[in-house]
Amino acid sequence: MGTHGTHVLDIAAGNGSAGDPIGVAPEADLVFVHLHNRSLPGQTNLGDSVAVLEAADFVLRTAKDRPTVMNFSMGRQMGPHDGSTLVEQGFDAIVTSRPGCAIVQSTGNYFDRMAHSAGRILPGQTITIAFVVSAADVTPNEMEIWYSGRDVLAIAVRAPNGLTSKQTGLDDQATIRLQNQAVCKLYHRAREPNNLDNHCHIYIESGAPAGEWEVTLKGVDVVDGRFNIWIERDATCPNCQSQFEGRYVVPLSTTGTICNGLRTIAVGAYDAHDPAHPLGTFSSSGPTRGGDRIKPNLIAPGVRVLAARSRSPHSDTGDSLLIRKSGTSMAAPHVVGTVALMFELADRYSKKLANKDTLNLLLSSTTPVDAEATRFIASAAAAQHRRCLDATRDFCDRRRSRQNSIEPPTPGEPP
Repeated sequence: MGTHGTHVLDIAAGNGSAGDPIGVAPEADLVFVHLHNRSLPGQTNLGDSVAVLEAADFVLRTAKDRPTVMNFSMGRQMGPHDGSTLVEQGFDAIVTSRPGCAIVQSTGNYFDRMAHSAGRILPGQTITIAFVVSAADVTPNEMEIWYSGRDVLAIAVRAPNGLTSKQTGLDDQATIRLQNQAVCKLYHRAREPNNLDNHCHIYIESGAPAGEWEVTLKGVDVVDGRFNIWIERDATCPNCQSQFEGRYVVPLSTTGTICNGLRTIAVGAYDAHDPAHPLGTFSSSGPTRGGDRIKPNLIAPGVRVLAARSRSPHSDTGDSLLIRKSGTSMAAPHVVGTVALMFELADRYSKKLANKDTLNLLLSSTTPVDAEATRFIASAAAAQHRRCLDATRDFCDRRRSRQNSIEPPTPGEPP
């Protein structure tokens, strides 16, 4: 089918040796890191948080003092979705402390996966939300419930066969057993250290009953009341993805786990083959949890993108060297290549763009696109390669002529 990493690299900086098209920044030097960790279970793992940050550190040490833009087309769906994970904090620290450095990420492909629910609970209220585990799913399932640290909820789970866990309070846990075998575990944690919010992690074993499960929330002490629930992505069997029942699905706030940072650039996908440039039906939408920040920051081509594929040295030489793939993973490297060219241009002026300048120049050069009313939180601005470079050149010219820092145009203003 063609390897993901090869396709992403070719979009960003391919030299066209596999045939047209060439990448956005074909003369850029490449550093790439394989994240798979053999010490972790599963064939599809992408390492842990430490491995991701070590990969970024390796890239920076290899690049030395050269301008550097990193692409992370990866992720899962659980997590706080507020930029507080250690990976997101690490990414933010990297790009703010190092001029001429940017981190670009895929926003995720979860808009239509029916794997997010949300709502607001009142004091004393009980809310029950149903989700379905497929009979074809032979892998474990996970979900996380996040809510304000000012609130106290009691949370329980009911299996399709009627077995129900006890109600868990803060810093409590519960287990559902079937024939003396644990099939579901709940871990309810108070005041997560990174954001001081509460969350409950629910783990359903692979041998658990298939069918309709229920999670029940009870408002014990409620000040805020907002809650979000994410079912983890099933990377092993996407067609077996556990899903909320339709009336409970909330497709907004479906961004990936580690793309919600304050200073990183999250990219959604649009269909460049359609003159209207509609969003990809899969492209995850913001806002971040709490509703205060827009993600993705911008969108780029991510539907049926043609780029290089990998192949085994033993494969038929008649196999095509190109393949079409869709996803926000394909959109992010379009922006990575553009940022690389922006950095190259600034370097000619002996300048390194600060993080805020890079993002402002990108956003000020975008073109508004029509987005569905239900998806307005997704940034409705498409990256424009040539306009970004023109804006960068103008910005550097003005800085050089005035011999001091001048702010780039604010988003929404013409460059």
